[in-house]
Amino acid sequence: MDSFRTLSALLLMTAVIVFIGYSMMPSLPTGFAFAGPFRPASHLQFFHDDTWVDDQGQRQVSQTIFDEVFRLIEGAQHFLLIDMFLYNDYRRRAALSPYRYVFI
Repeated sequence: MDSFRTLSALLLMTAVIVFIGYSMMPSLPTGFAFAGPFRPASHLQFFHDDTWVDDQGQRQVSQTIFDEVFRLIEGAQHFLLIDMFLYNDYRRRAALSPYRYVFI
């Protein structure tokens, strides 16, 4: 019974500390959290980069994402906001890497 009280007190103190810490965080600037009206999506395209090892053990790469990124950059009129996540099991190993350099 004593351990139950101790655990309950610890949980309550943790909840209070988290609540106080969260309430001390500054709020977002005005206009930052924007919720616009619903807009149906049309003319969607899926761009992907594929990396695989063929039957001969050679790494093959097919890249379409950065082709589209570069096209969008060229067409930007005011500013550009890009949020990307990239993941891959392969690591850049040598100068003969099939990866393209992003900076052109």
